[in-house]
Amino acid sequence: MDEILMPLTINQILAMAEDIKARTKRTKTRKAKNKSPSRSTRTARHAVMRDTLGLLDMRGGGQPIGLDLFAGAGGFGLGAEQAGIEAVGVQRNPLAVQTARRAGLRTHELDVGELGGRGVPVDVLIGGPPCQPFSSAGRGRGQYDPREGFGLFLDVVDATKPRRLVAENVKAFLQPRHQSYYRHIMGELKKRYPYTGTWVLNAKDFGVPLDRVRVFIWASEDQPLRQPQPKKGAKPPSVVAALRPSAPSTARP
Repeated sequence: MDEILMPLTINQILAMAEDIKARTKRTKTRKAKNKSPSRSTRTARHAVMRDTLGLLDMRGGGQPIGLDLFAGAGGFGLGAEQAGIEAVGVQRNPLAVQTARRAGLRTHELDVGELGGRGVPVDVLIGGPPCQPFSSAGRGRGQYDPREGFGLFLDVVDATKPRRLVAENVKAFLQPRHQSYYRHIMGELKKRYPYTGTWVLNAKDFGVPLDRVRVFIWASEDQPLRQPQPKKGAKPPSVVAALRPSAPSTARP
């Protein structure tokens, strides 16, 4: 038992994640063969995640380790790694996983919904729950949209108990029609962390050739997080300049 609880390297953690993925796929295959899967079969898939991940600890002794939920193509994870965090992404879309891996990110094809229950303690939890429920381009069903992911995000918070977390979504999440749900999410975070807050940031203010305003919700167990401040007089590069091979870039090789 002592050997199981010893700190694991990131390579060991990633190897375990690949094993989890393989076992989860086998479970899904068995379910597909049965048009009416039993409750015990559905529970078994989640038991694999809980029983395996519950034996691990992703809190690093040196470089902080972070779990990236709804990782997509890896933008959030890439930023986390540039900030010095060892990021491990979770994304169920296989094409997005391929894109993230081509960028050098450690992203795994898993469903965030399978990370509830007993989890893996992490230093940092980041993620961008699906924005469609709150986007002004959608129907604005908010918390009643089946794609809504903040509930799952909170489940993983309880399972992984991160020291700090940051969640991102569209600016419309702060609109009056979604205020009650926003206050609910913040209230749940305040129950778990002494320090919480919300930032509204625009990507173009931080050297990205994109006028993209987003809401960032954060929580911390030890101290308030400092809001990022754009450099005075800094102008975002054009898309052409950002894509030129000779142009300065903050992207990973």
